[in-house]
Amino acid sequence: MAESFGLDRRISNLSGKRKVGFYMWDLECLEMVALDLVSSADNIKPAVELLYSKIKKAINFIENQNND
Repeated sequence: MAESFGLDRRISNLSGKRKVGFYMWDLECLEMVALDLVSSADNIKPAVELLYSKIKKAINFIENQNND
């Protein structure tokens, strides 16, 4: 995930006390990782598909905010 410098650190520091804040490029990077996992890992596919759908919702939300 070279495109999102520090993303892994920010994810590991999540505690659930505040809203999660990602930049668009963070979500795009996570989207690519999740998409790769969906196509390659059968044993974790349901969890990854759920994660992928949440990432897509977040991307759509940000894009709609930028279009207003």
